[in-house]
Amino acid sequence: PPHPPPPGINPALGVRGTAVYGYNPSLFEGELLALQQLQAEYGNLRLILPFVRSVAEWQAARDRVAAVGLLTNGDFQLWLMAEVPSVLFQLPDYAAAGVQGVAIGPRDLAQLLLGVEPGSGVLAAADLDDHPALWAALESLIDNANDLNLPTSLCSSTLHLSPANLERLITAGIMAISVERDTVLEIRQQILAVEQKLLRASLPRRDVG
Repeated sequence: PPHPPPPGINPALGVRGTAVYGYNPSLFEGELLALQQLQAEYGNLRLILPFVRSVAEWQAARDRVAAVGLLTNGDFQLWLMAEVPSVLFQLPDYAAAGVQGVAIGPRDLAQLLLGVEPGSGVLAAADLDDHPALWAALESLIDNANDLNLPTSLCSSTLHLSPANLERLITAGIMAISVERDTVLEIRQQILAVEQKLLRASLPRRDVG
């Protein structure tokens, strides 16, 4: 039987995310076997390991993924959800340990980086969107991932995707943004407008004489 997780006072810092797999490996194995069946039928699957606290925790979960044979399929990718600030400093180590992509979770990243819970009222949403430390972390993650040839994606549940924020993300080099289904068309149009703006700015100016 799985070992019960130790009691925790703060659920945000307790046994959650990838740590759960160590306490209930049989459940994780069942999920992986289900993914294996989907992979055989459809292909092109991506598994994102959430709330990873250490390279050792990542490696233990990756070993279980490898044990069921998912990593032998070239269409399958194993990604890291970057929510814990330590990922900022250890991304090369994660890349060496087999990370194939980085999905950024700004909600937990902001909570742990700034000491506030998004939506709690301690820090206004506008202040969170413009907080220099959060943006430094986002841009550093994207830049370092690009240097390591790791694709990046942003889960936008917390960050307001205004045209200005989209421009910052695209300029930083983000490769994908995950949004709610009912906002796909709106965000797609905004991204297209930002990309056209950046393209025009990159073209040499012609003097009209």
